[in-house]
Amino acid sequence: MSLSITSHLKFVDSPPSTPAVTPVTSVDPPVAPTPSVATPVSRSFGPRTRSQSSDAGIKTYSTRRKSLATRKMSSSEVDLNAPDTSFIKVLSDDDSDASDDDTDPLFWHIFDAWEVVPTGLGNVNVLYFTDKSSKYFTHLREILHLIDRQDLSKLYGMVVKHYKVNPLAGTGMILWGDLHVLFESTPGGSSVKVWNDQQEWVIHNWKLFPFSGVHVLETFTGKILYMFADTLYPLSASLMKKMLKHKLEVEIDGIGNDMTYAEQLIKFIKNQLASSVPSA
Repeated sequence: MSLSITSHLKFVDSPPSTPAVTPVTSVDPPVAPTPSVATPVSRSFGPRTRSQSSDAGIKTYSTRRKSLATRKMSSSEVDLNAPDTSFIKVLSDDDSDASDDDTDPLFWHIFDAWEVVPTGLGNVNVLYFTDKSSKYFTHLREILHLIDRQDLSKLYGMVVKHYKVNPLAGTGMILWGDLHVLFESTPGGSSVKVWNDQQEWVIHNWKLFPFSGVHVLETFTGKILYMFADTLYPLSASLMKKMLKHKLEVEIDGIGNDMTYAEQLIKFIKNQLASSVPSA
């Protein structure tokens, strides 16, 4: 699957504060990812009406009752024949999290190194690039528009190696947890348990970062799930339906390449849902 290189670096003069998060538990060396899964849903109910029989003087339910029953049976389903674009929300500049520096189309900064540095607000992650620029960040989603899949694998290796000999706490625990969900929560992975309570999740946000090939699902309880767009994760049919109903958010480039990539992800999810056994 190909994706365009369109997103760029955000420069930060001072490091951000570190928000509280619930990290994933379990550490293992990185493993190669496998393909992803996804979602659908839509509802529509109609009122029940009665009609009076003029011949027998008996009250009977009209044929709308049958129609209502049919709608109730399929109310949790998604129309998989609907256009892929109907499950996508294109973000405007006002909706975007990126600043003007993030979206500068003239430069592609090459990832070089990572480290944790102390600040007055606590430790913070820093990415360094070959052009001597840097990026301070806390969560993985803050840099997904800056580094590609190969860079993510490189970063994961650096983080795992660092925390084998250093205490895992604070900002480091947040980044380690984010990367572990991305690389280790596939079927059979060491962090697969992160999906155990997905039936209880209420989706707050679902967004695609085309440059890195990662889509991010965030719940109202603060869970953040990172997935490669072409990798299979143990998502239930009901969660995939919720995701499609919520719609995938994406920022597109000037020629629409990112929209194409978003449509490919929707297709991938719809195919997984079509072949899955519906969950209760």
